[in-house]
Amino acid sequence: MNAESHTNALFSRVPHLPIPYDDELLYSIVARYGVMTGYIDSGSANLDLFGRSFGHASSRAPSALSAMAERLPYSLNMSARDLVARHTLLPYYYAFFPNDRREKAIEEALAQSGRADKAAGMEAKPLTTPHNLRFCPECLDAMEMADQDLHWKRVHQLAIVALCPEHGCDLHDSCITPHPTEKMLHAATRANCSPDSPTRIPPGAKADRDALLELARSARTLLAGKYPKNAQHGKAGELAQLFRDLGYKRNNRIDWQILQPEVQKVVTGLAAVLPGLDRAGARDDGWFNHAMDPRRIGRSDRVVIAALLIDRVEAVEPRFWAAIDKMTGEPFMDLPAAAAA
Repeated sequence: MNAESHTNALFSRVPHLPIPYDDELLYSIVARYGVMTGYIDSGSANLDLFGRSFGHASSRAPSALSAMAERLPYSLNMSARDLVARHTLLPYYYAFFPNDRREKAIEEALAQSGRADKAAGMEAKPLTTPHNLRFCPECLDAMEMADQDLHWKRVHQLAIVALCPEHGCDLHDSCITPHPTEKMLHAATRANCSPDSPTRIPPGAKADRDALLELARSARTLLAGKYPKNAQHGKAGELAQLFRDLGYKRNNRIDWQILQPEVQKVVTGLAAVLPGLDRAGARDDGWFNHAMDPRRIGRSDRVVIAALLIDRVEAVEPRFWAAIDKMTGEPFMDLPAAAAA
């Protein structure tokens, strides 16, 4: 399926481009363009679409999107900012940023040699960046049933997503490990998306699949420019103040030693799939404390995971909310009783 350019298109505009699919990763669009044109190397496709032969079709944080938008067929009616919003991972990462920091990340993606990954904090802990492109076998089947080209979905490439948010099945690691300097682009195929490839949940792992699915769907919501019910834009600050009001504080910071036993129970069902969560209160990597600090910039992984953990702790142990006054031995506040009053 091709989109033809306007008859009066400038010579710099490509005459044809595979029509982008909903939630398709920009890397995937460029790779399918390479297949359509018969290019055997990434440099030729990048030169056509970005005006330079290297580095711009990065799977995580592409740059030069203004240059790409100027080369797209007119019939696509897609701006550089549309590319950012619909086909990159950035909307997830900057979802909780203040407006100026969000704009900085977008500008880096539009710039010829921008570093949107740095501006968006994609390396922020606790989660580590996936090396392989990921896929859902059921999504591939659905693509074929709809007579679509196989393609890489962007939501599947987020570190926090271990299950497909649509089908609930395990994501698989493909054999493709893209790098900005790689000489080849790899469109999704049945050959590189083998059903025998490793899944994101290790065999035999005791994983909280309900929690993982909730995280995947929250990530999908943030990519779409919206917010999950349990992680609205002001969630972190509100929860942080609630914790302090209930007595879970130490020198105006959340007291991890009080929270840790209850939160750790919930983390156990996720840590085997999302390594790093069990270091929530560590001095050198206290991501939970960061997530609950309204003075810090909001990192989506931290905010979404913290919101889920708090929901789960409430469900498992309601008394968690009743911090104990060390002087009297009594709770500072019994929320269920307060709500019933």
